[in-house]
Amino acid sequence: MGIDSFLRFRGVALALGASLVSGLFILPRAAAAPIHPVPVRTAAPAPVIVDTDAGTDDLLALAFLLGRRDVHIEAITVVNGLCHVPDGVSNILRFLQLAGHPEIPVYAGSTSPLSGNAAFPAAWRKDTDTLPGVTLPTATVKPQAESAEAFLERRLGDRNRPARILALGPLTNIGALLRVEPWATEAIQEIVIMGGAISVPGNLGDGGVFLTAIPPRSGISIWTRLRPRLRSRQGRRFG
Repeated sequence: MGIDSFLRFRGVALALGASLVSGLFILPRAAAAPIHPVPVRTAAPAPVIVDTDAGTDDLLALAFLLGRRDVHIEAITVVNGLCHVPDGVSNILRFLQLAGHPEIPVYAGSTSPLSGNAAFPAAWRKDTDTLPGVTLPTATVKPQAESAEAFLERRLGDRNRPARILALGPLTNIGALLRVEPWATEAIQEIVIMGGAISVPGNLGDGGVFLTAIPPRSGISIWTRLRPRLRSRQGRRFG
């Protein structure tokens, strides 16, 4: 996908995201409720940590998750990728303010890859940082003083609460932790990674994708540590 095509796509995503957020959080929820609701016994919401580079596609994913009753976002960690981390943190906090969930803690993560200087195109990053055409309220809370890596180390140190991680951005935050604390993999109950391309060109045109090409050592570290436990969506074991 060329830059021009990608920017057109992002414009559509921004508009769709604004509409989706309005529908989920601004319109009265009661309007969609049945006249005579029947009590339904449901399981406790599944807690998940979202690691994101604050792209518009990630905001759509967050809007979707916040609208579900079976998912509880326990924390959001922001990583360098489409966003520059300070702008990404600010946008996530403002997005959560609009969504009515300012209580979800947000942690600033790595501002550069573990190695190299690969980066998304500047035009993509500018749109992600500034969110043209989208109006978000001022956040009433600040990001956590603790770094994303420190939070992940502390959270995964609680062996009595295995963690679910949804990794929507480059894997730098998680890779940085596993590089110094390889034991942390034992506390990860489930990790879903947005990255990689099989039998398709990928958005780099050579089988690769930006999310795994930007932090190559992070991806290799995570793959090495978790490979014995990895399965495809079809259940095939990779290890």
